[in-house]
Amino acid sequence: MAQRISNQYLPRLLLLRQQETTDTKVCNTCESILPLTSFYKGAREYKGVYGRCKDCHKQYLASRKPRERELRLQHKYGMSAEDYEQLATAQGYCCAICDKAYSGHPSSDELLVDHDHSNGQVRGLLCSSCNVGIGHFRDNVSLLLGAIGYLVDPPANGVITNAHKQDAQSSDTAVLVQPET
Repeated sequence: MAQRISNQYLPRLLLLRQQETTDTKVCNTCESILPLTSFYKGAREYKGVYGRCKDCHKQYLASRKPRERELRLQHKYGMSAEDYEQLATAQGYCCAICDKAYSGHPSSDELLVDHDHSNGQVRGLLCSSCNVGIGHFRDNVSLLLGAIGYLVDPPANGVITNAHKQDAQSSDTAVLVQPET
């Protein structure tokens, strides 16, 4: 016959699990017995929710964020968080292209690291829109110059009279007259 283990040897979490009901669960981190709505859903998890309650999960993610940022900067761009901060300060916490200002909060990733894809050299910090724009032009100066030329002198000038714009403007200011009944 199997010998029953005394409660004093069971881990605290197992003791708490015995107090769970069908609509509650013990958080693996804070060991609180909470309703299932206090946990994020996880289809493959015990009771269909993750083991860490929402509050503990948020704290866990917040504690990991600075370290993950440092590792990402080092791995992708070969720069430290201090290098990033120096570059952001040198740029005045503004996008290097459009001069949009950002908060300068150290944990903020509002300014993205732009780098040359051919050699990995960091060029500066850009806002998301400018970074995507540069990427869509594949870092190709000829394409960017062509886009500038297009904006300065669009091919539709001289071909299309834009009369429809004048008609639209005049119809916007027209007074509506209702028929008499």
